[in-house]
Amino acid sequence: MAFYPAGNFLYVANEVGKSVSGYSVGSTGALTPVPGSPFTVGSQIVLSLTVDAKGGFVFATGQLNGVYASSIGSNGVLTSVSGSPFKTRSQPFAVTVDPKARFAYVANADSADVSGYRIASTGTLTKVSGSPFVTGKRPVSVAVDPTGSFLFVSDYAYTKISVESIGLNGALTPVTGSPFRDTAGRPGGIAVDPTAKFVYVANDSNTVSGYLIGADGKITPVPNSPFATGSAPSDVAIDHTGKFVYVVSSYTNSISGYSIGSNGALSPLSASPYPTGKSPYRVAVTP
Repeated sequence: MAFYPAGNFLYVANEVGKSVSGYSVGSTGALTPVPGSPFTVGSQIVLSLTVDAKGGFVFATGQLNGVYASSIGSNGVLTSVSGSPFKTRSQPFAVTVDPKARFAYVANADSADVSGYRIASTGTLTKVSGSPFVTGKRPVSVAVDPTGSFLFVSDYAYTKISVESIGLNGALTPVTGSPFRDTAGRPGGIAVDPTAKFVYVANDSNTVSGYLIGADGKITPVPNSPFATGSAPSDVAIDHTGKFVYVVSSYTNSISGYSIGSNGALSPLSASPYPTGKSPYRVAVTP
């Protein structure tokens, strides 16, 4: 799931339907389908999606190794970009865009690398120099820090987190010491807080790990990390104020909520975890 930057539209990847659903978000949080929703994005199972920070495009990855690019109309309607889908490597499991909407990055789980693309004003994607970039054995989630300086990649097979420096041309270079071991378990969903101080990752050990981000991109565990979650946590989201973290857990049908301390440590919110529908997999917070 991903919100439009203004928070008035929400887009959801439909794995079975091979489509993307678009919704208008009301003042109460109620959702209303936008005209024409859901939007077919080809014959591929949709694995993930993101909306660029300028609100121009939705980028969705398909199981048959492609990125579908769609422009966003003023009413939330999606229109396929010319040339879409754009070729990726094997099993493009996650996609993210840098804060200035210059570059898109795709974690290719089966080919053990990350593809980097330059985003044209039309939404067309072209590979950046040196792409794809090797980032471990099975990258499954990617996130860019709010400054656009670093890309964080969770490696499910090696139980590590890679940190890549983003060059002016979008090329990736590992920071010193990368990859960093996530001793809590196999890392999945990953998110960076809006102050660019901390990164949080869900682990298959029913925990969420927190890391402090150094000026050089190096990460070190925050105090008392990791923190307990529900069973099978799959995704992490952080609110736009940088005060709260939410982790969705598929097996316990719940969302765990935490407050972020000044040192990055997490404290459970009152009444957390919160019940959801059956088998929740993704979580998103309005901008």
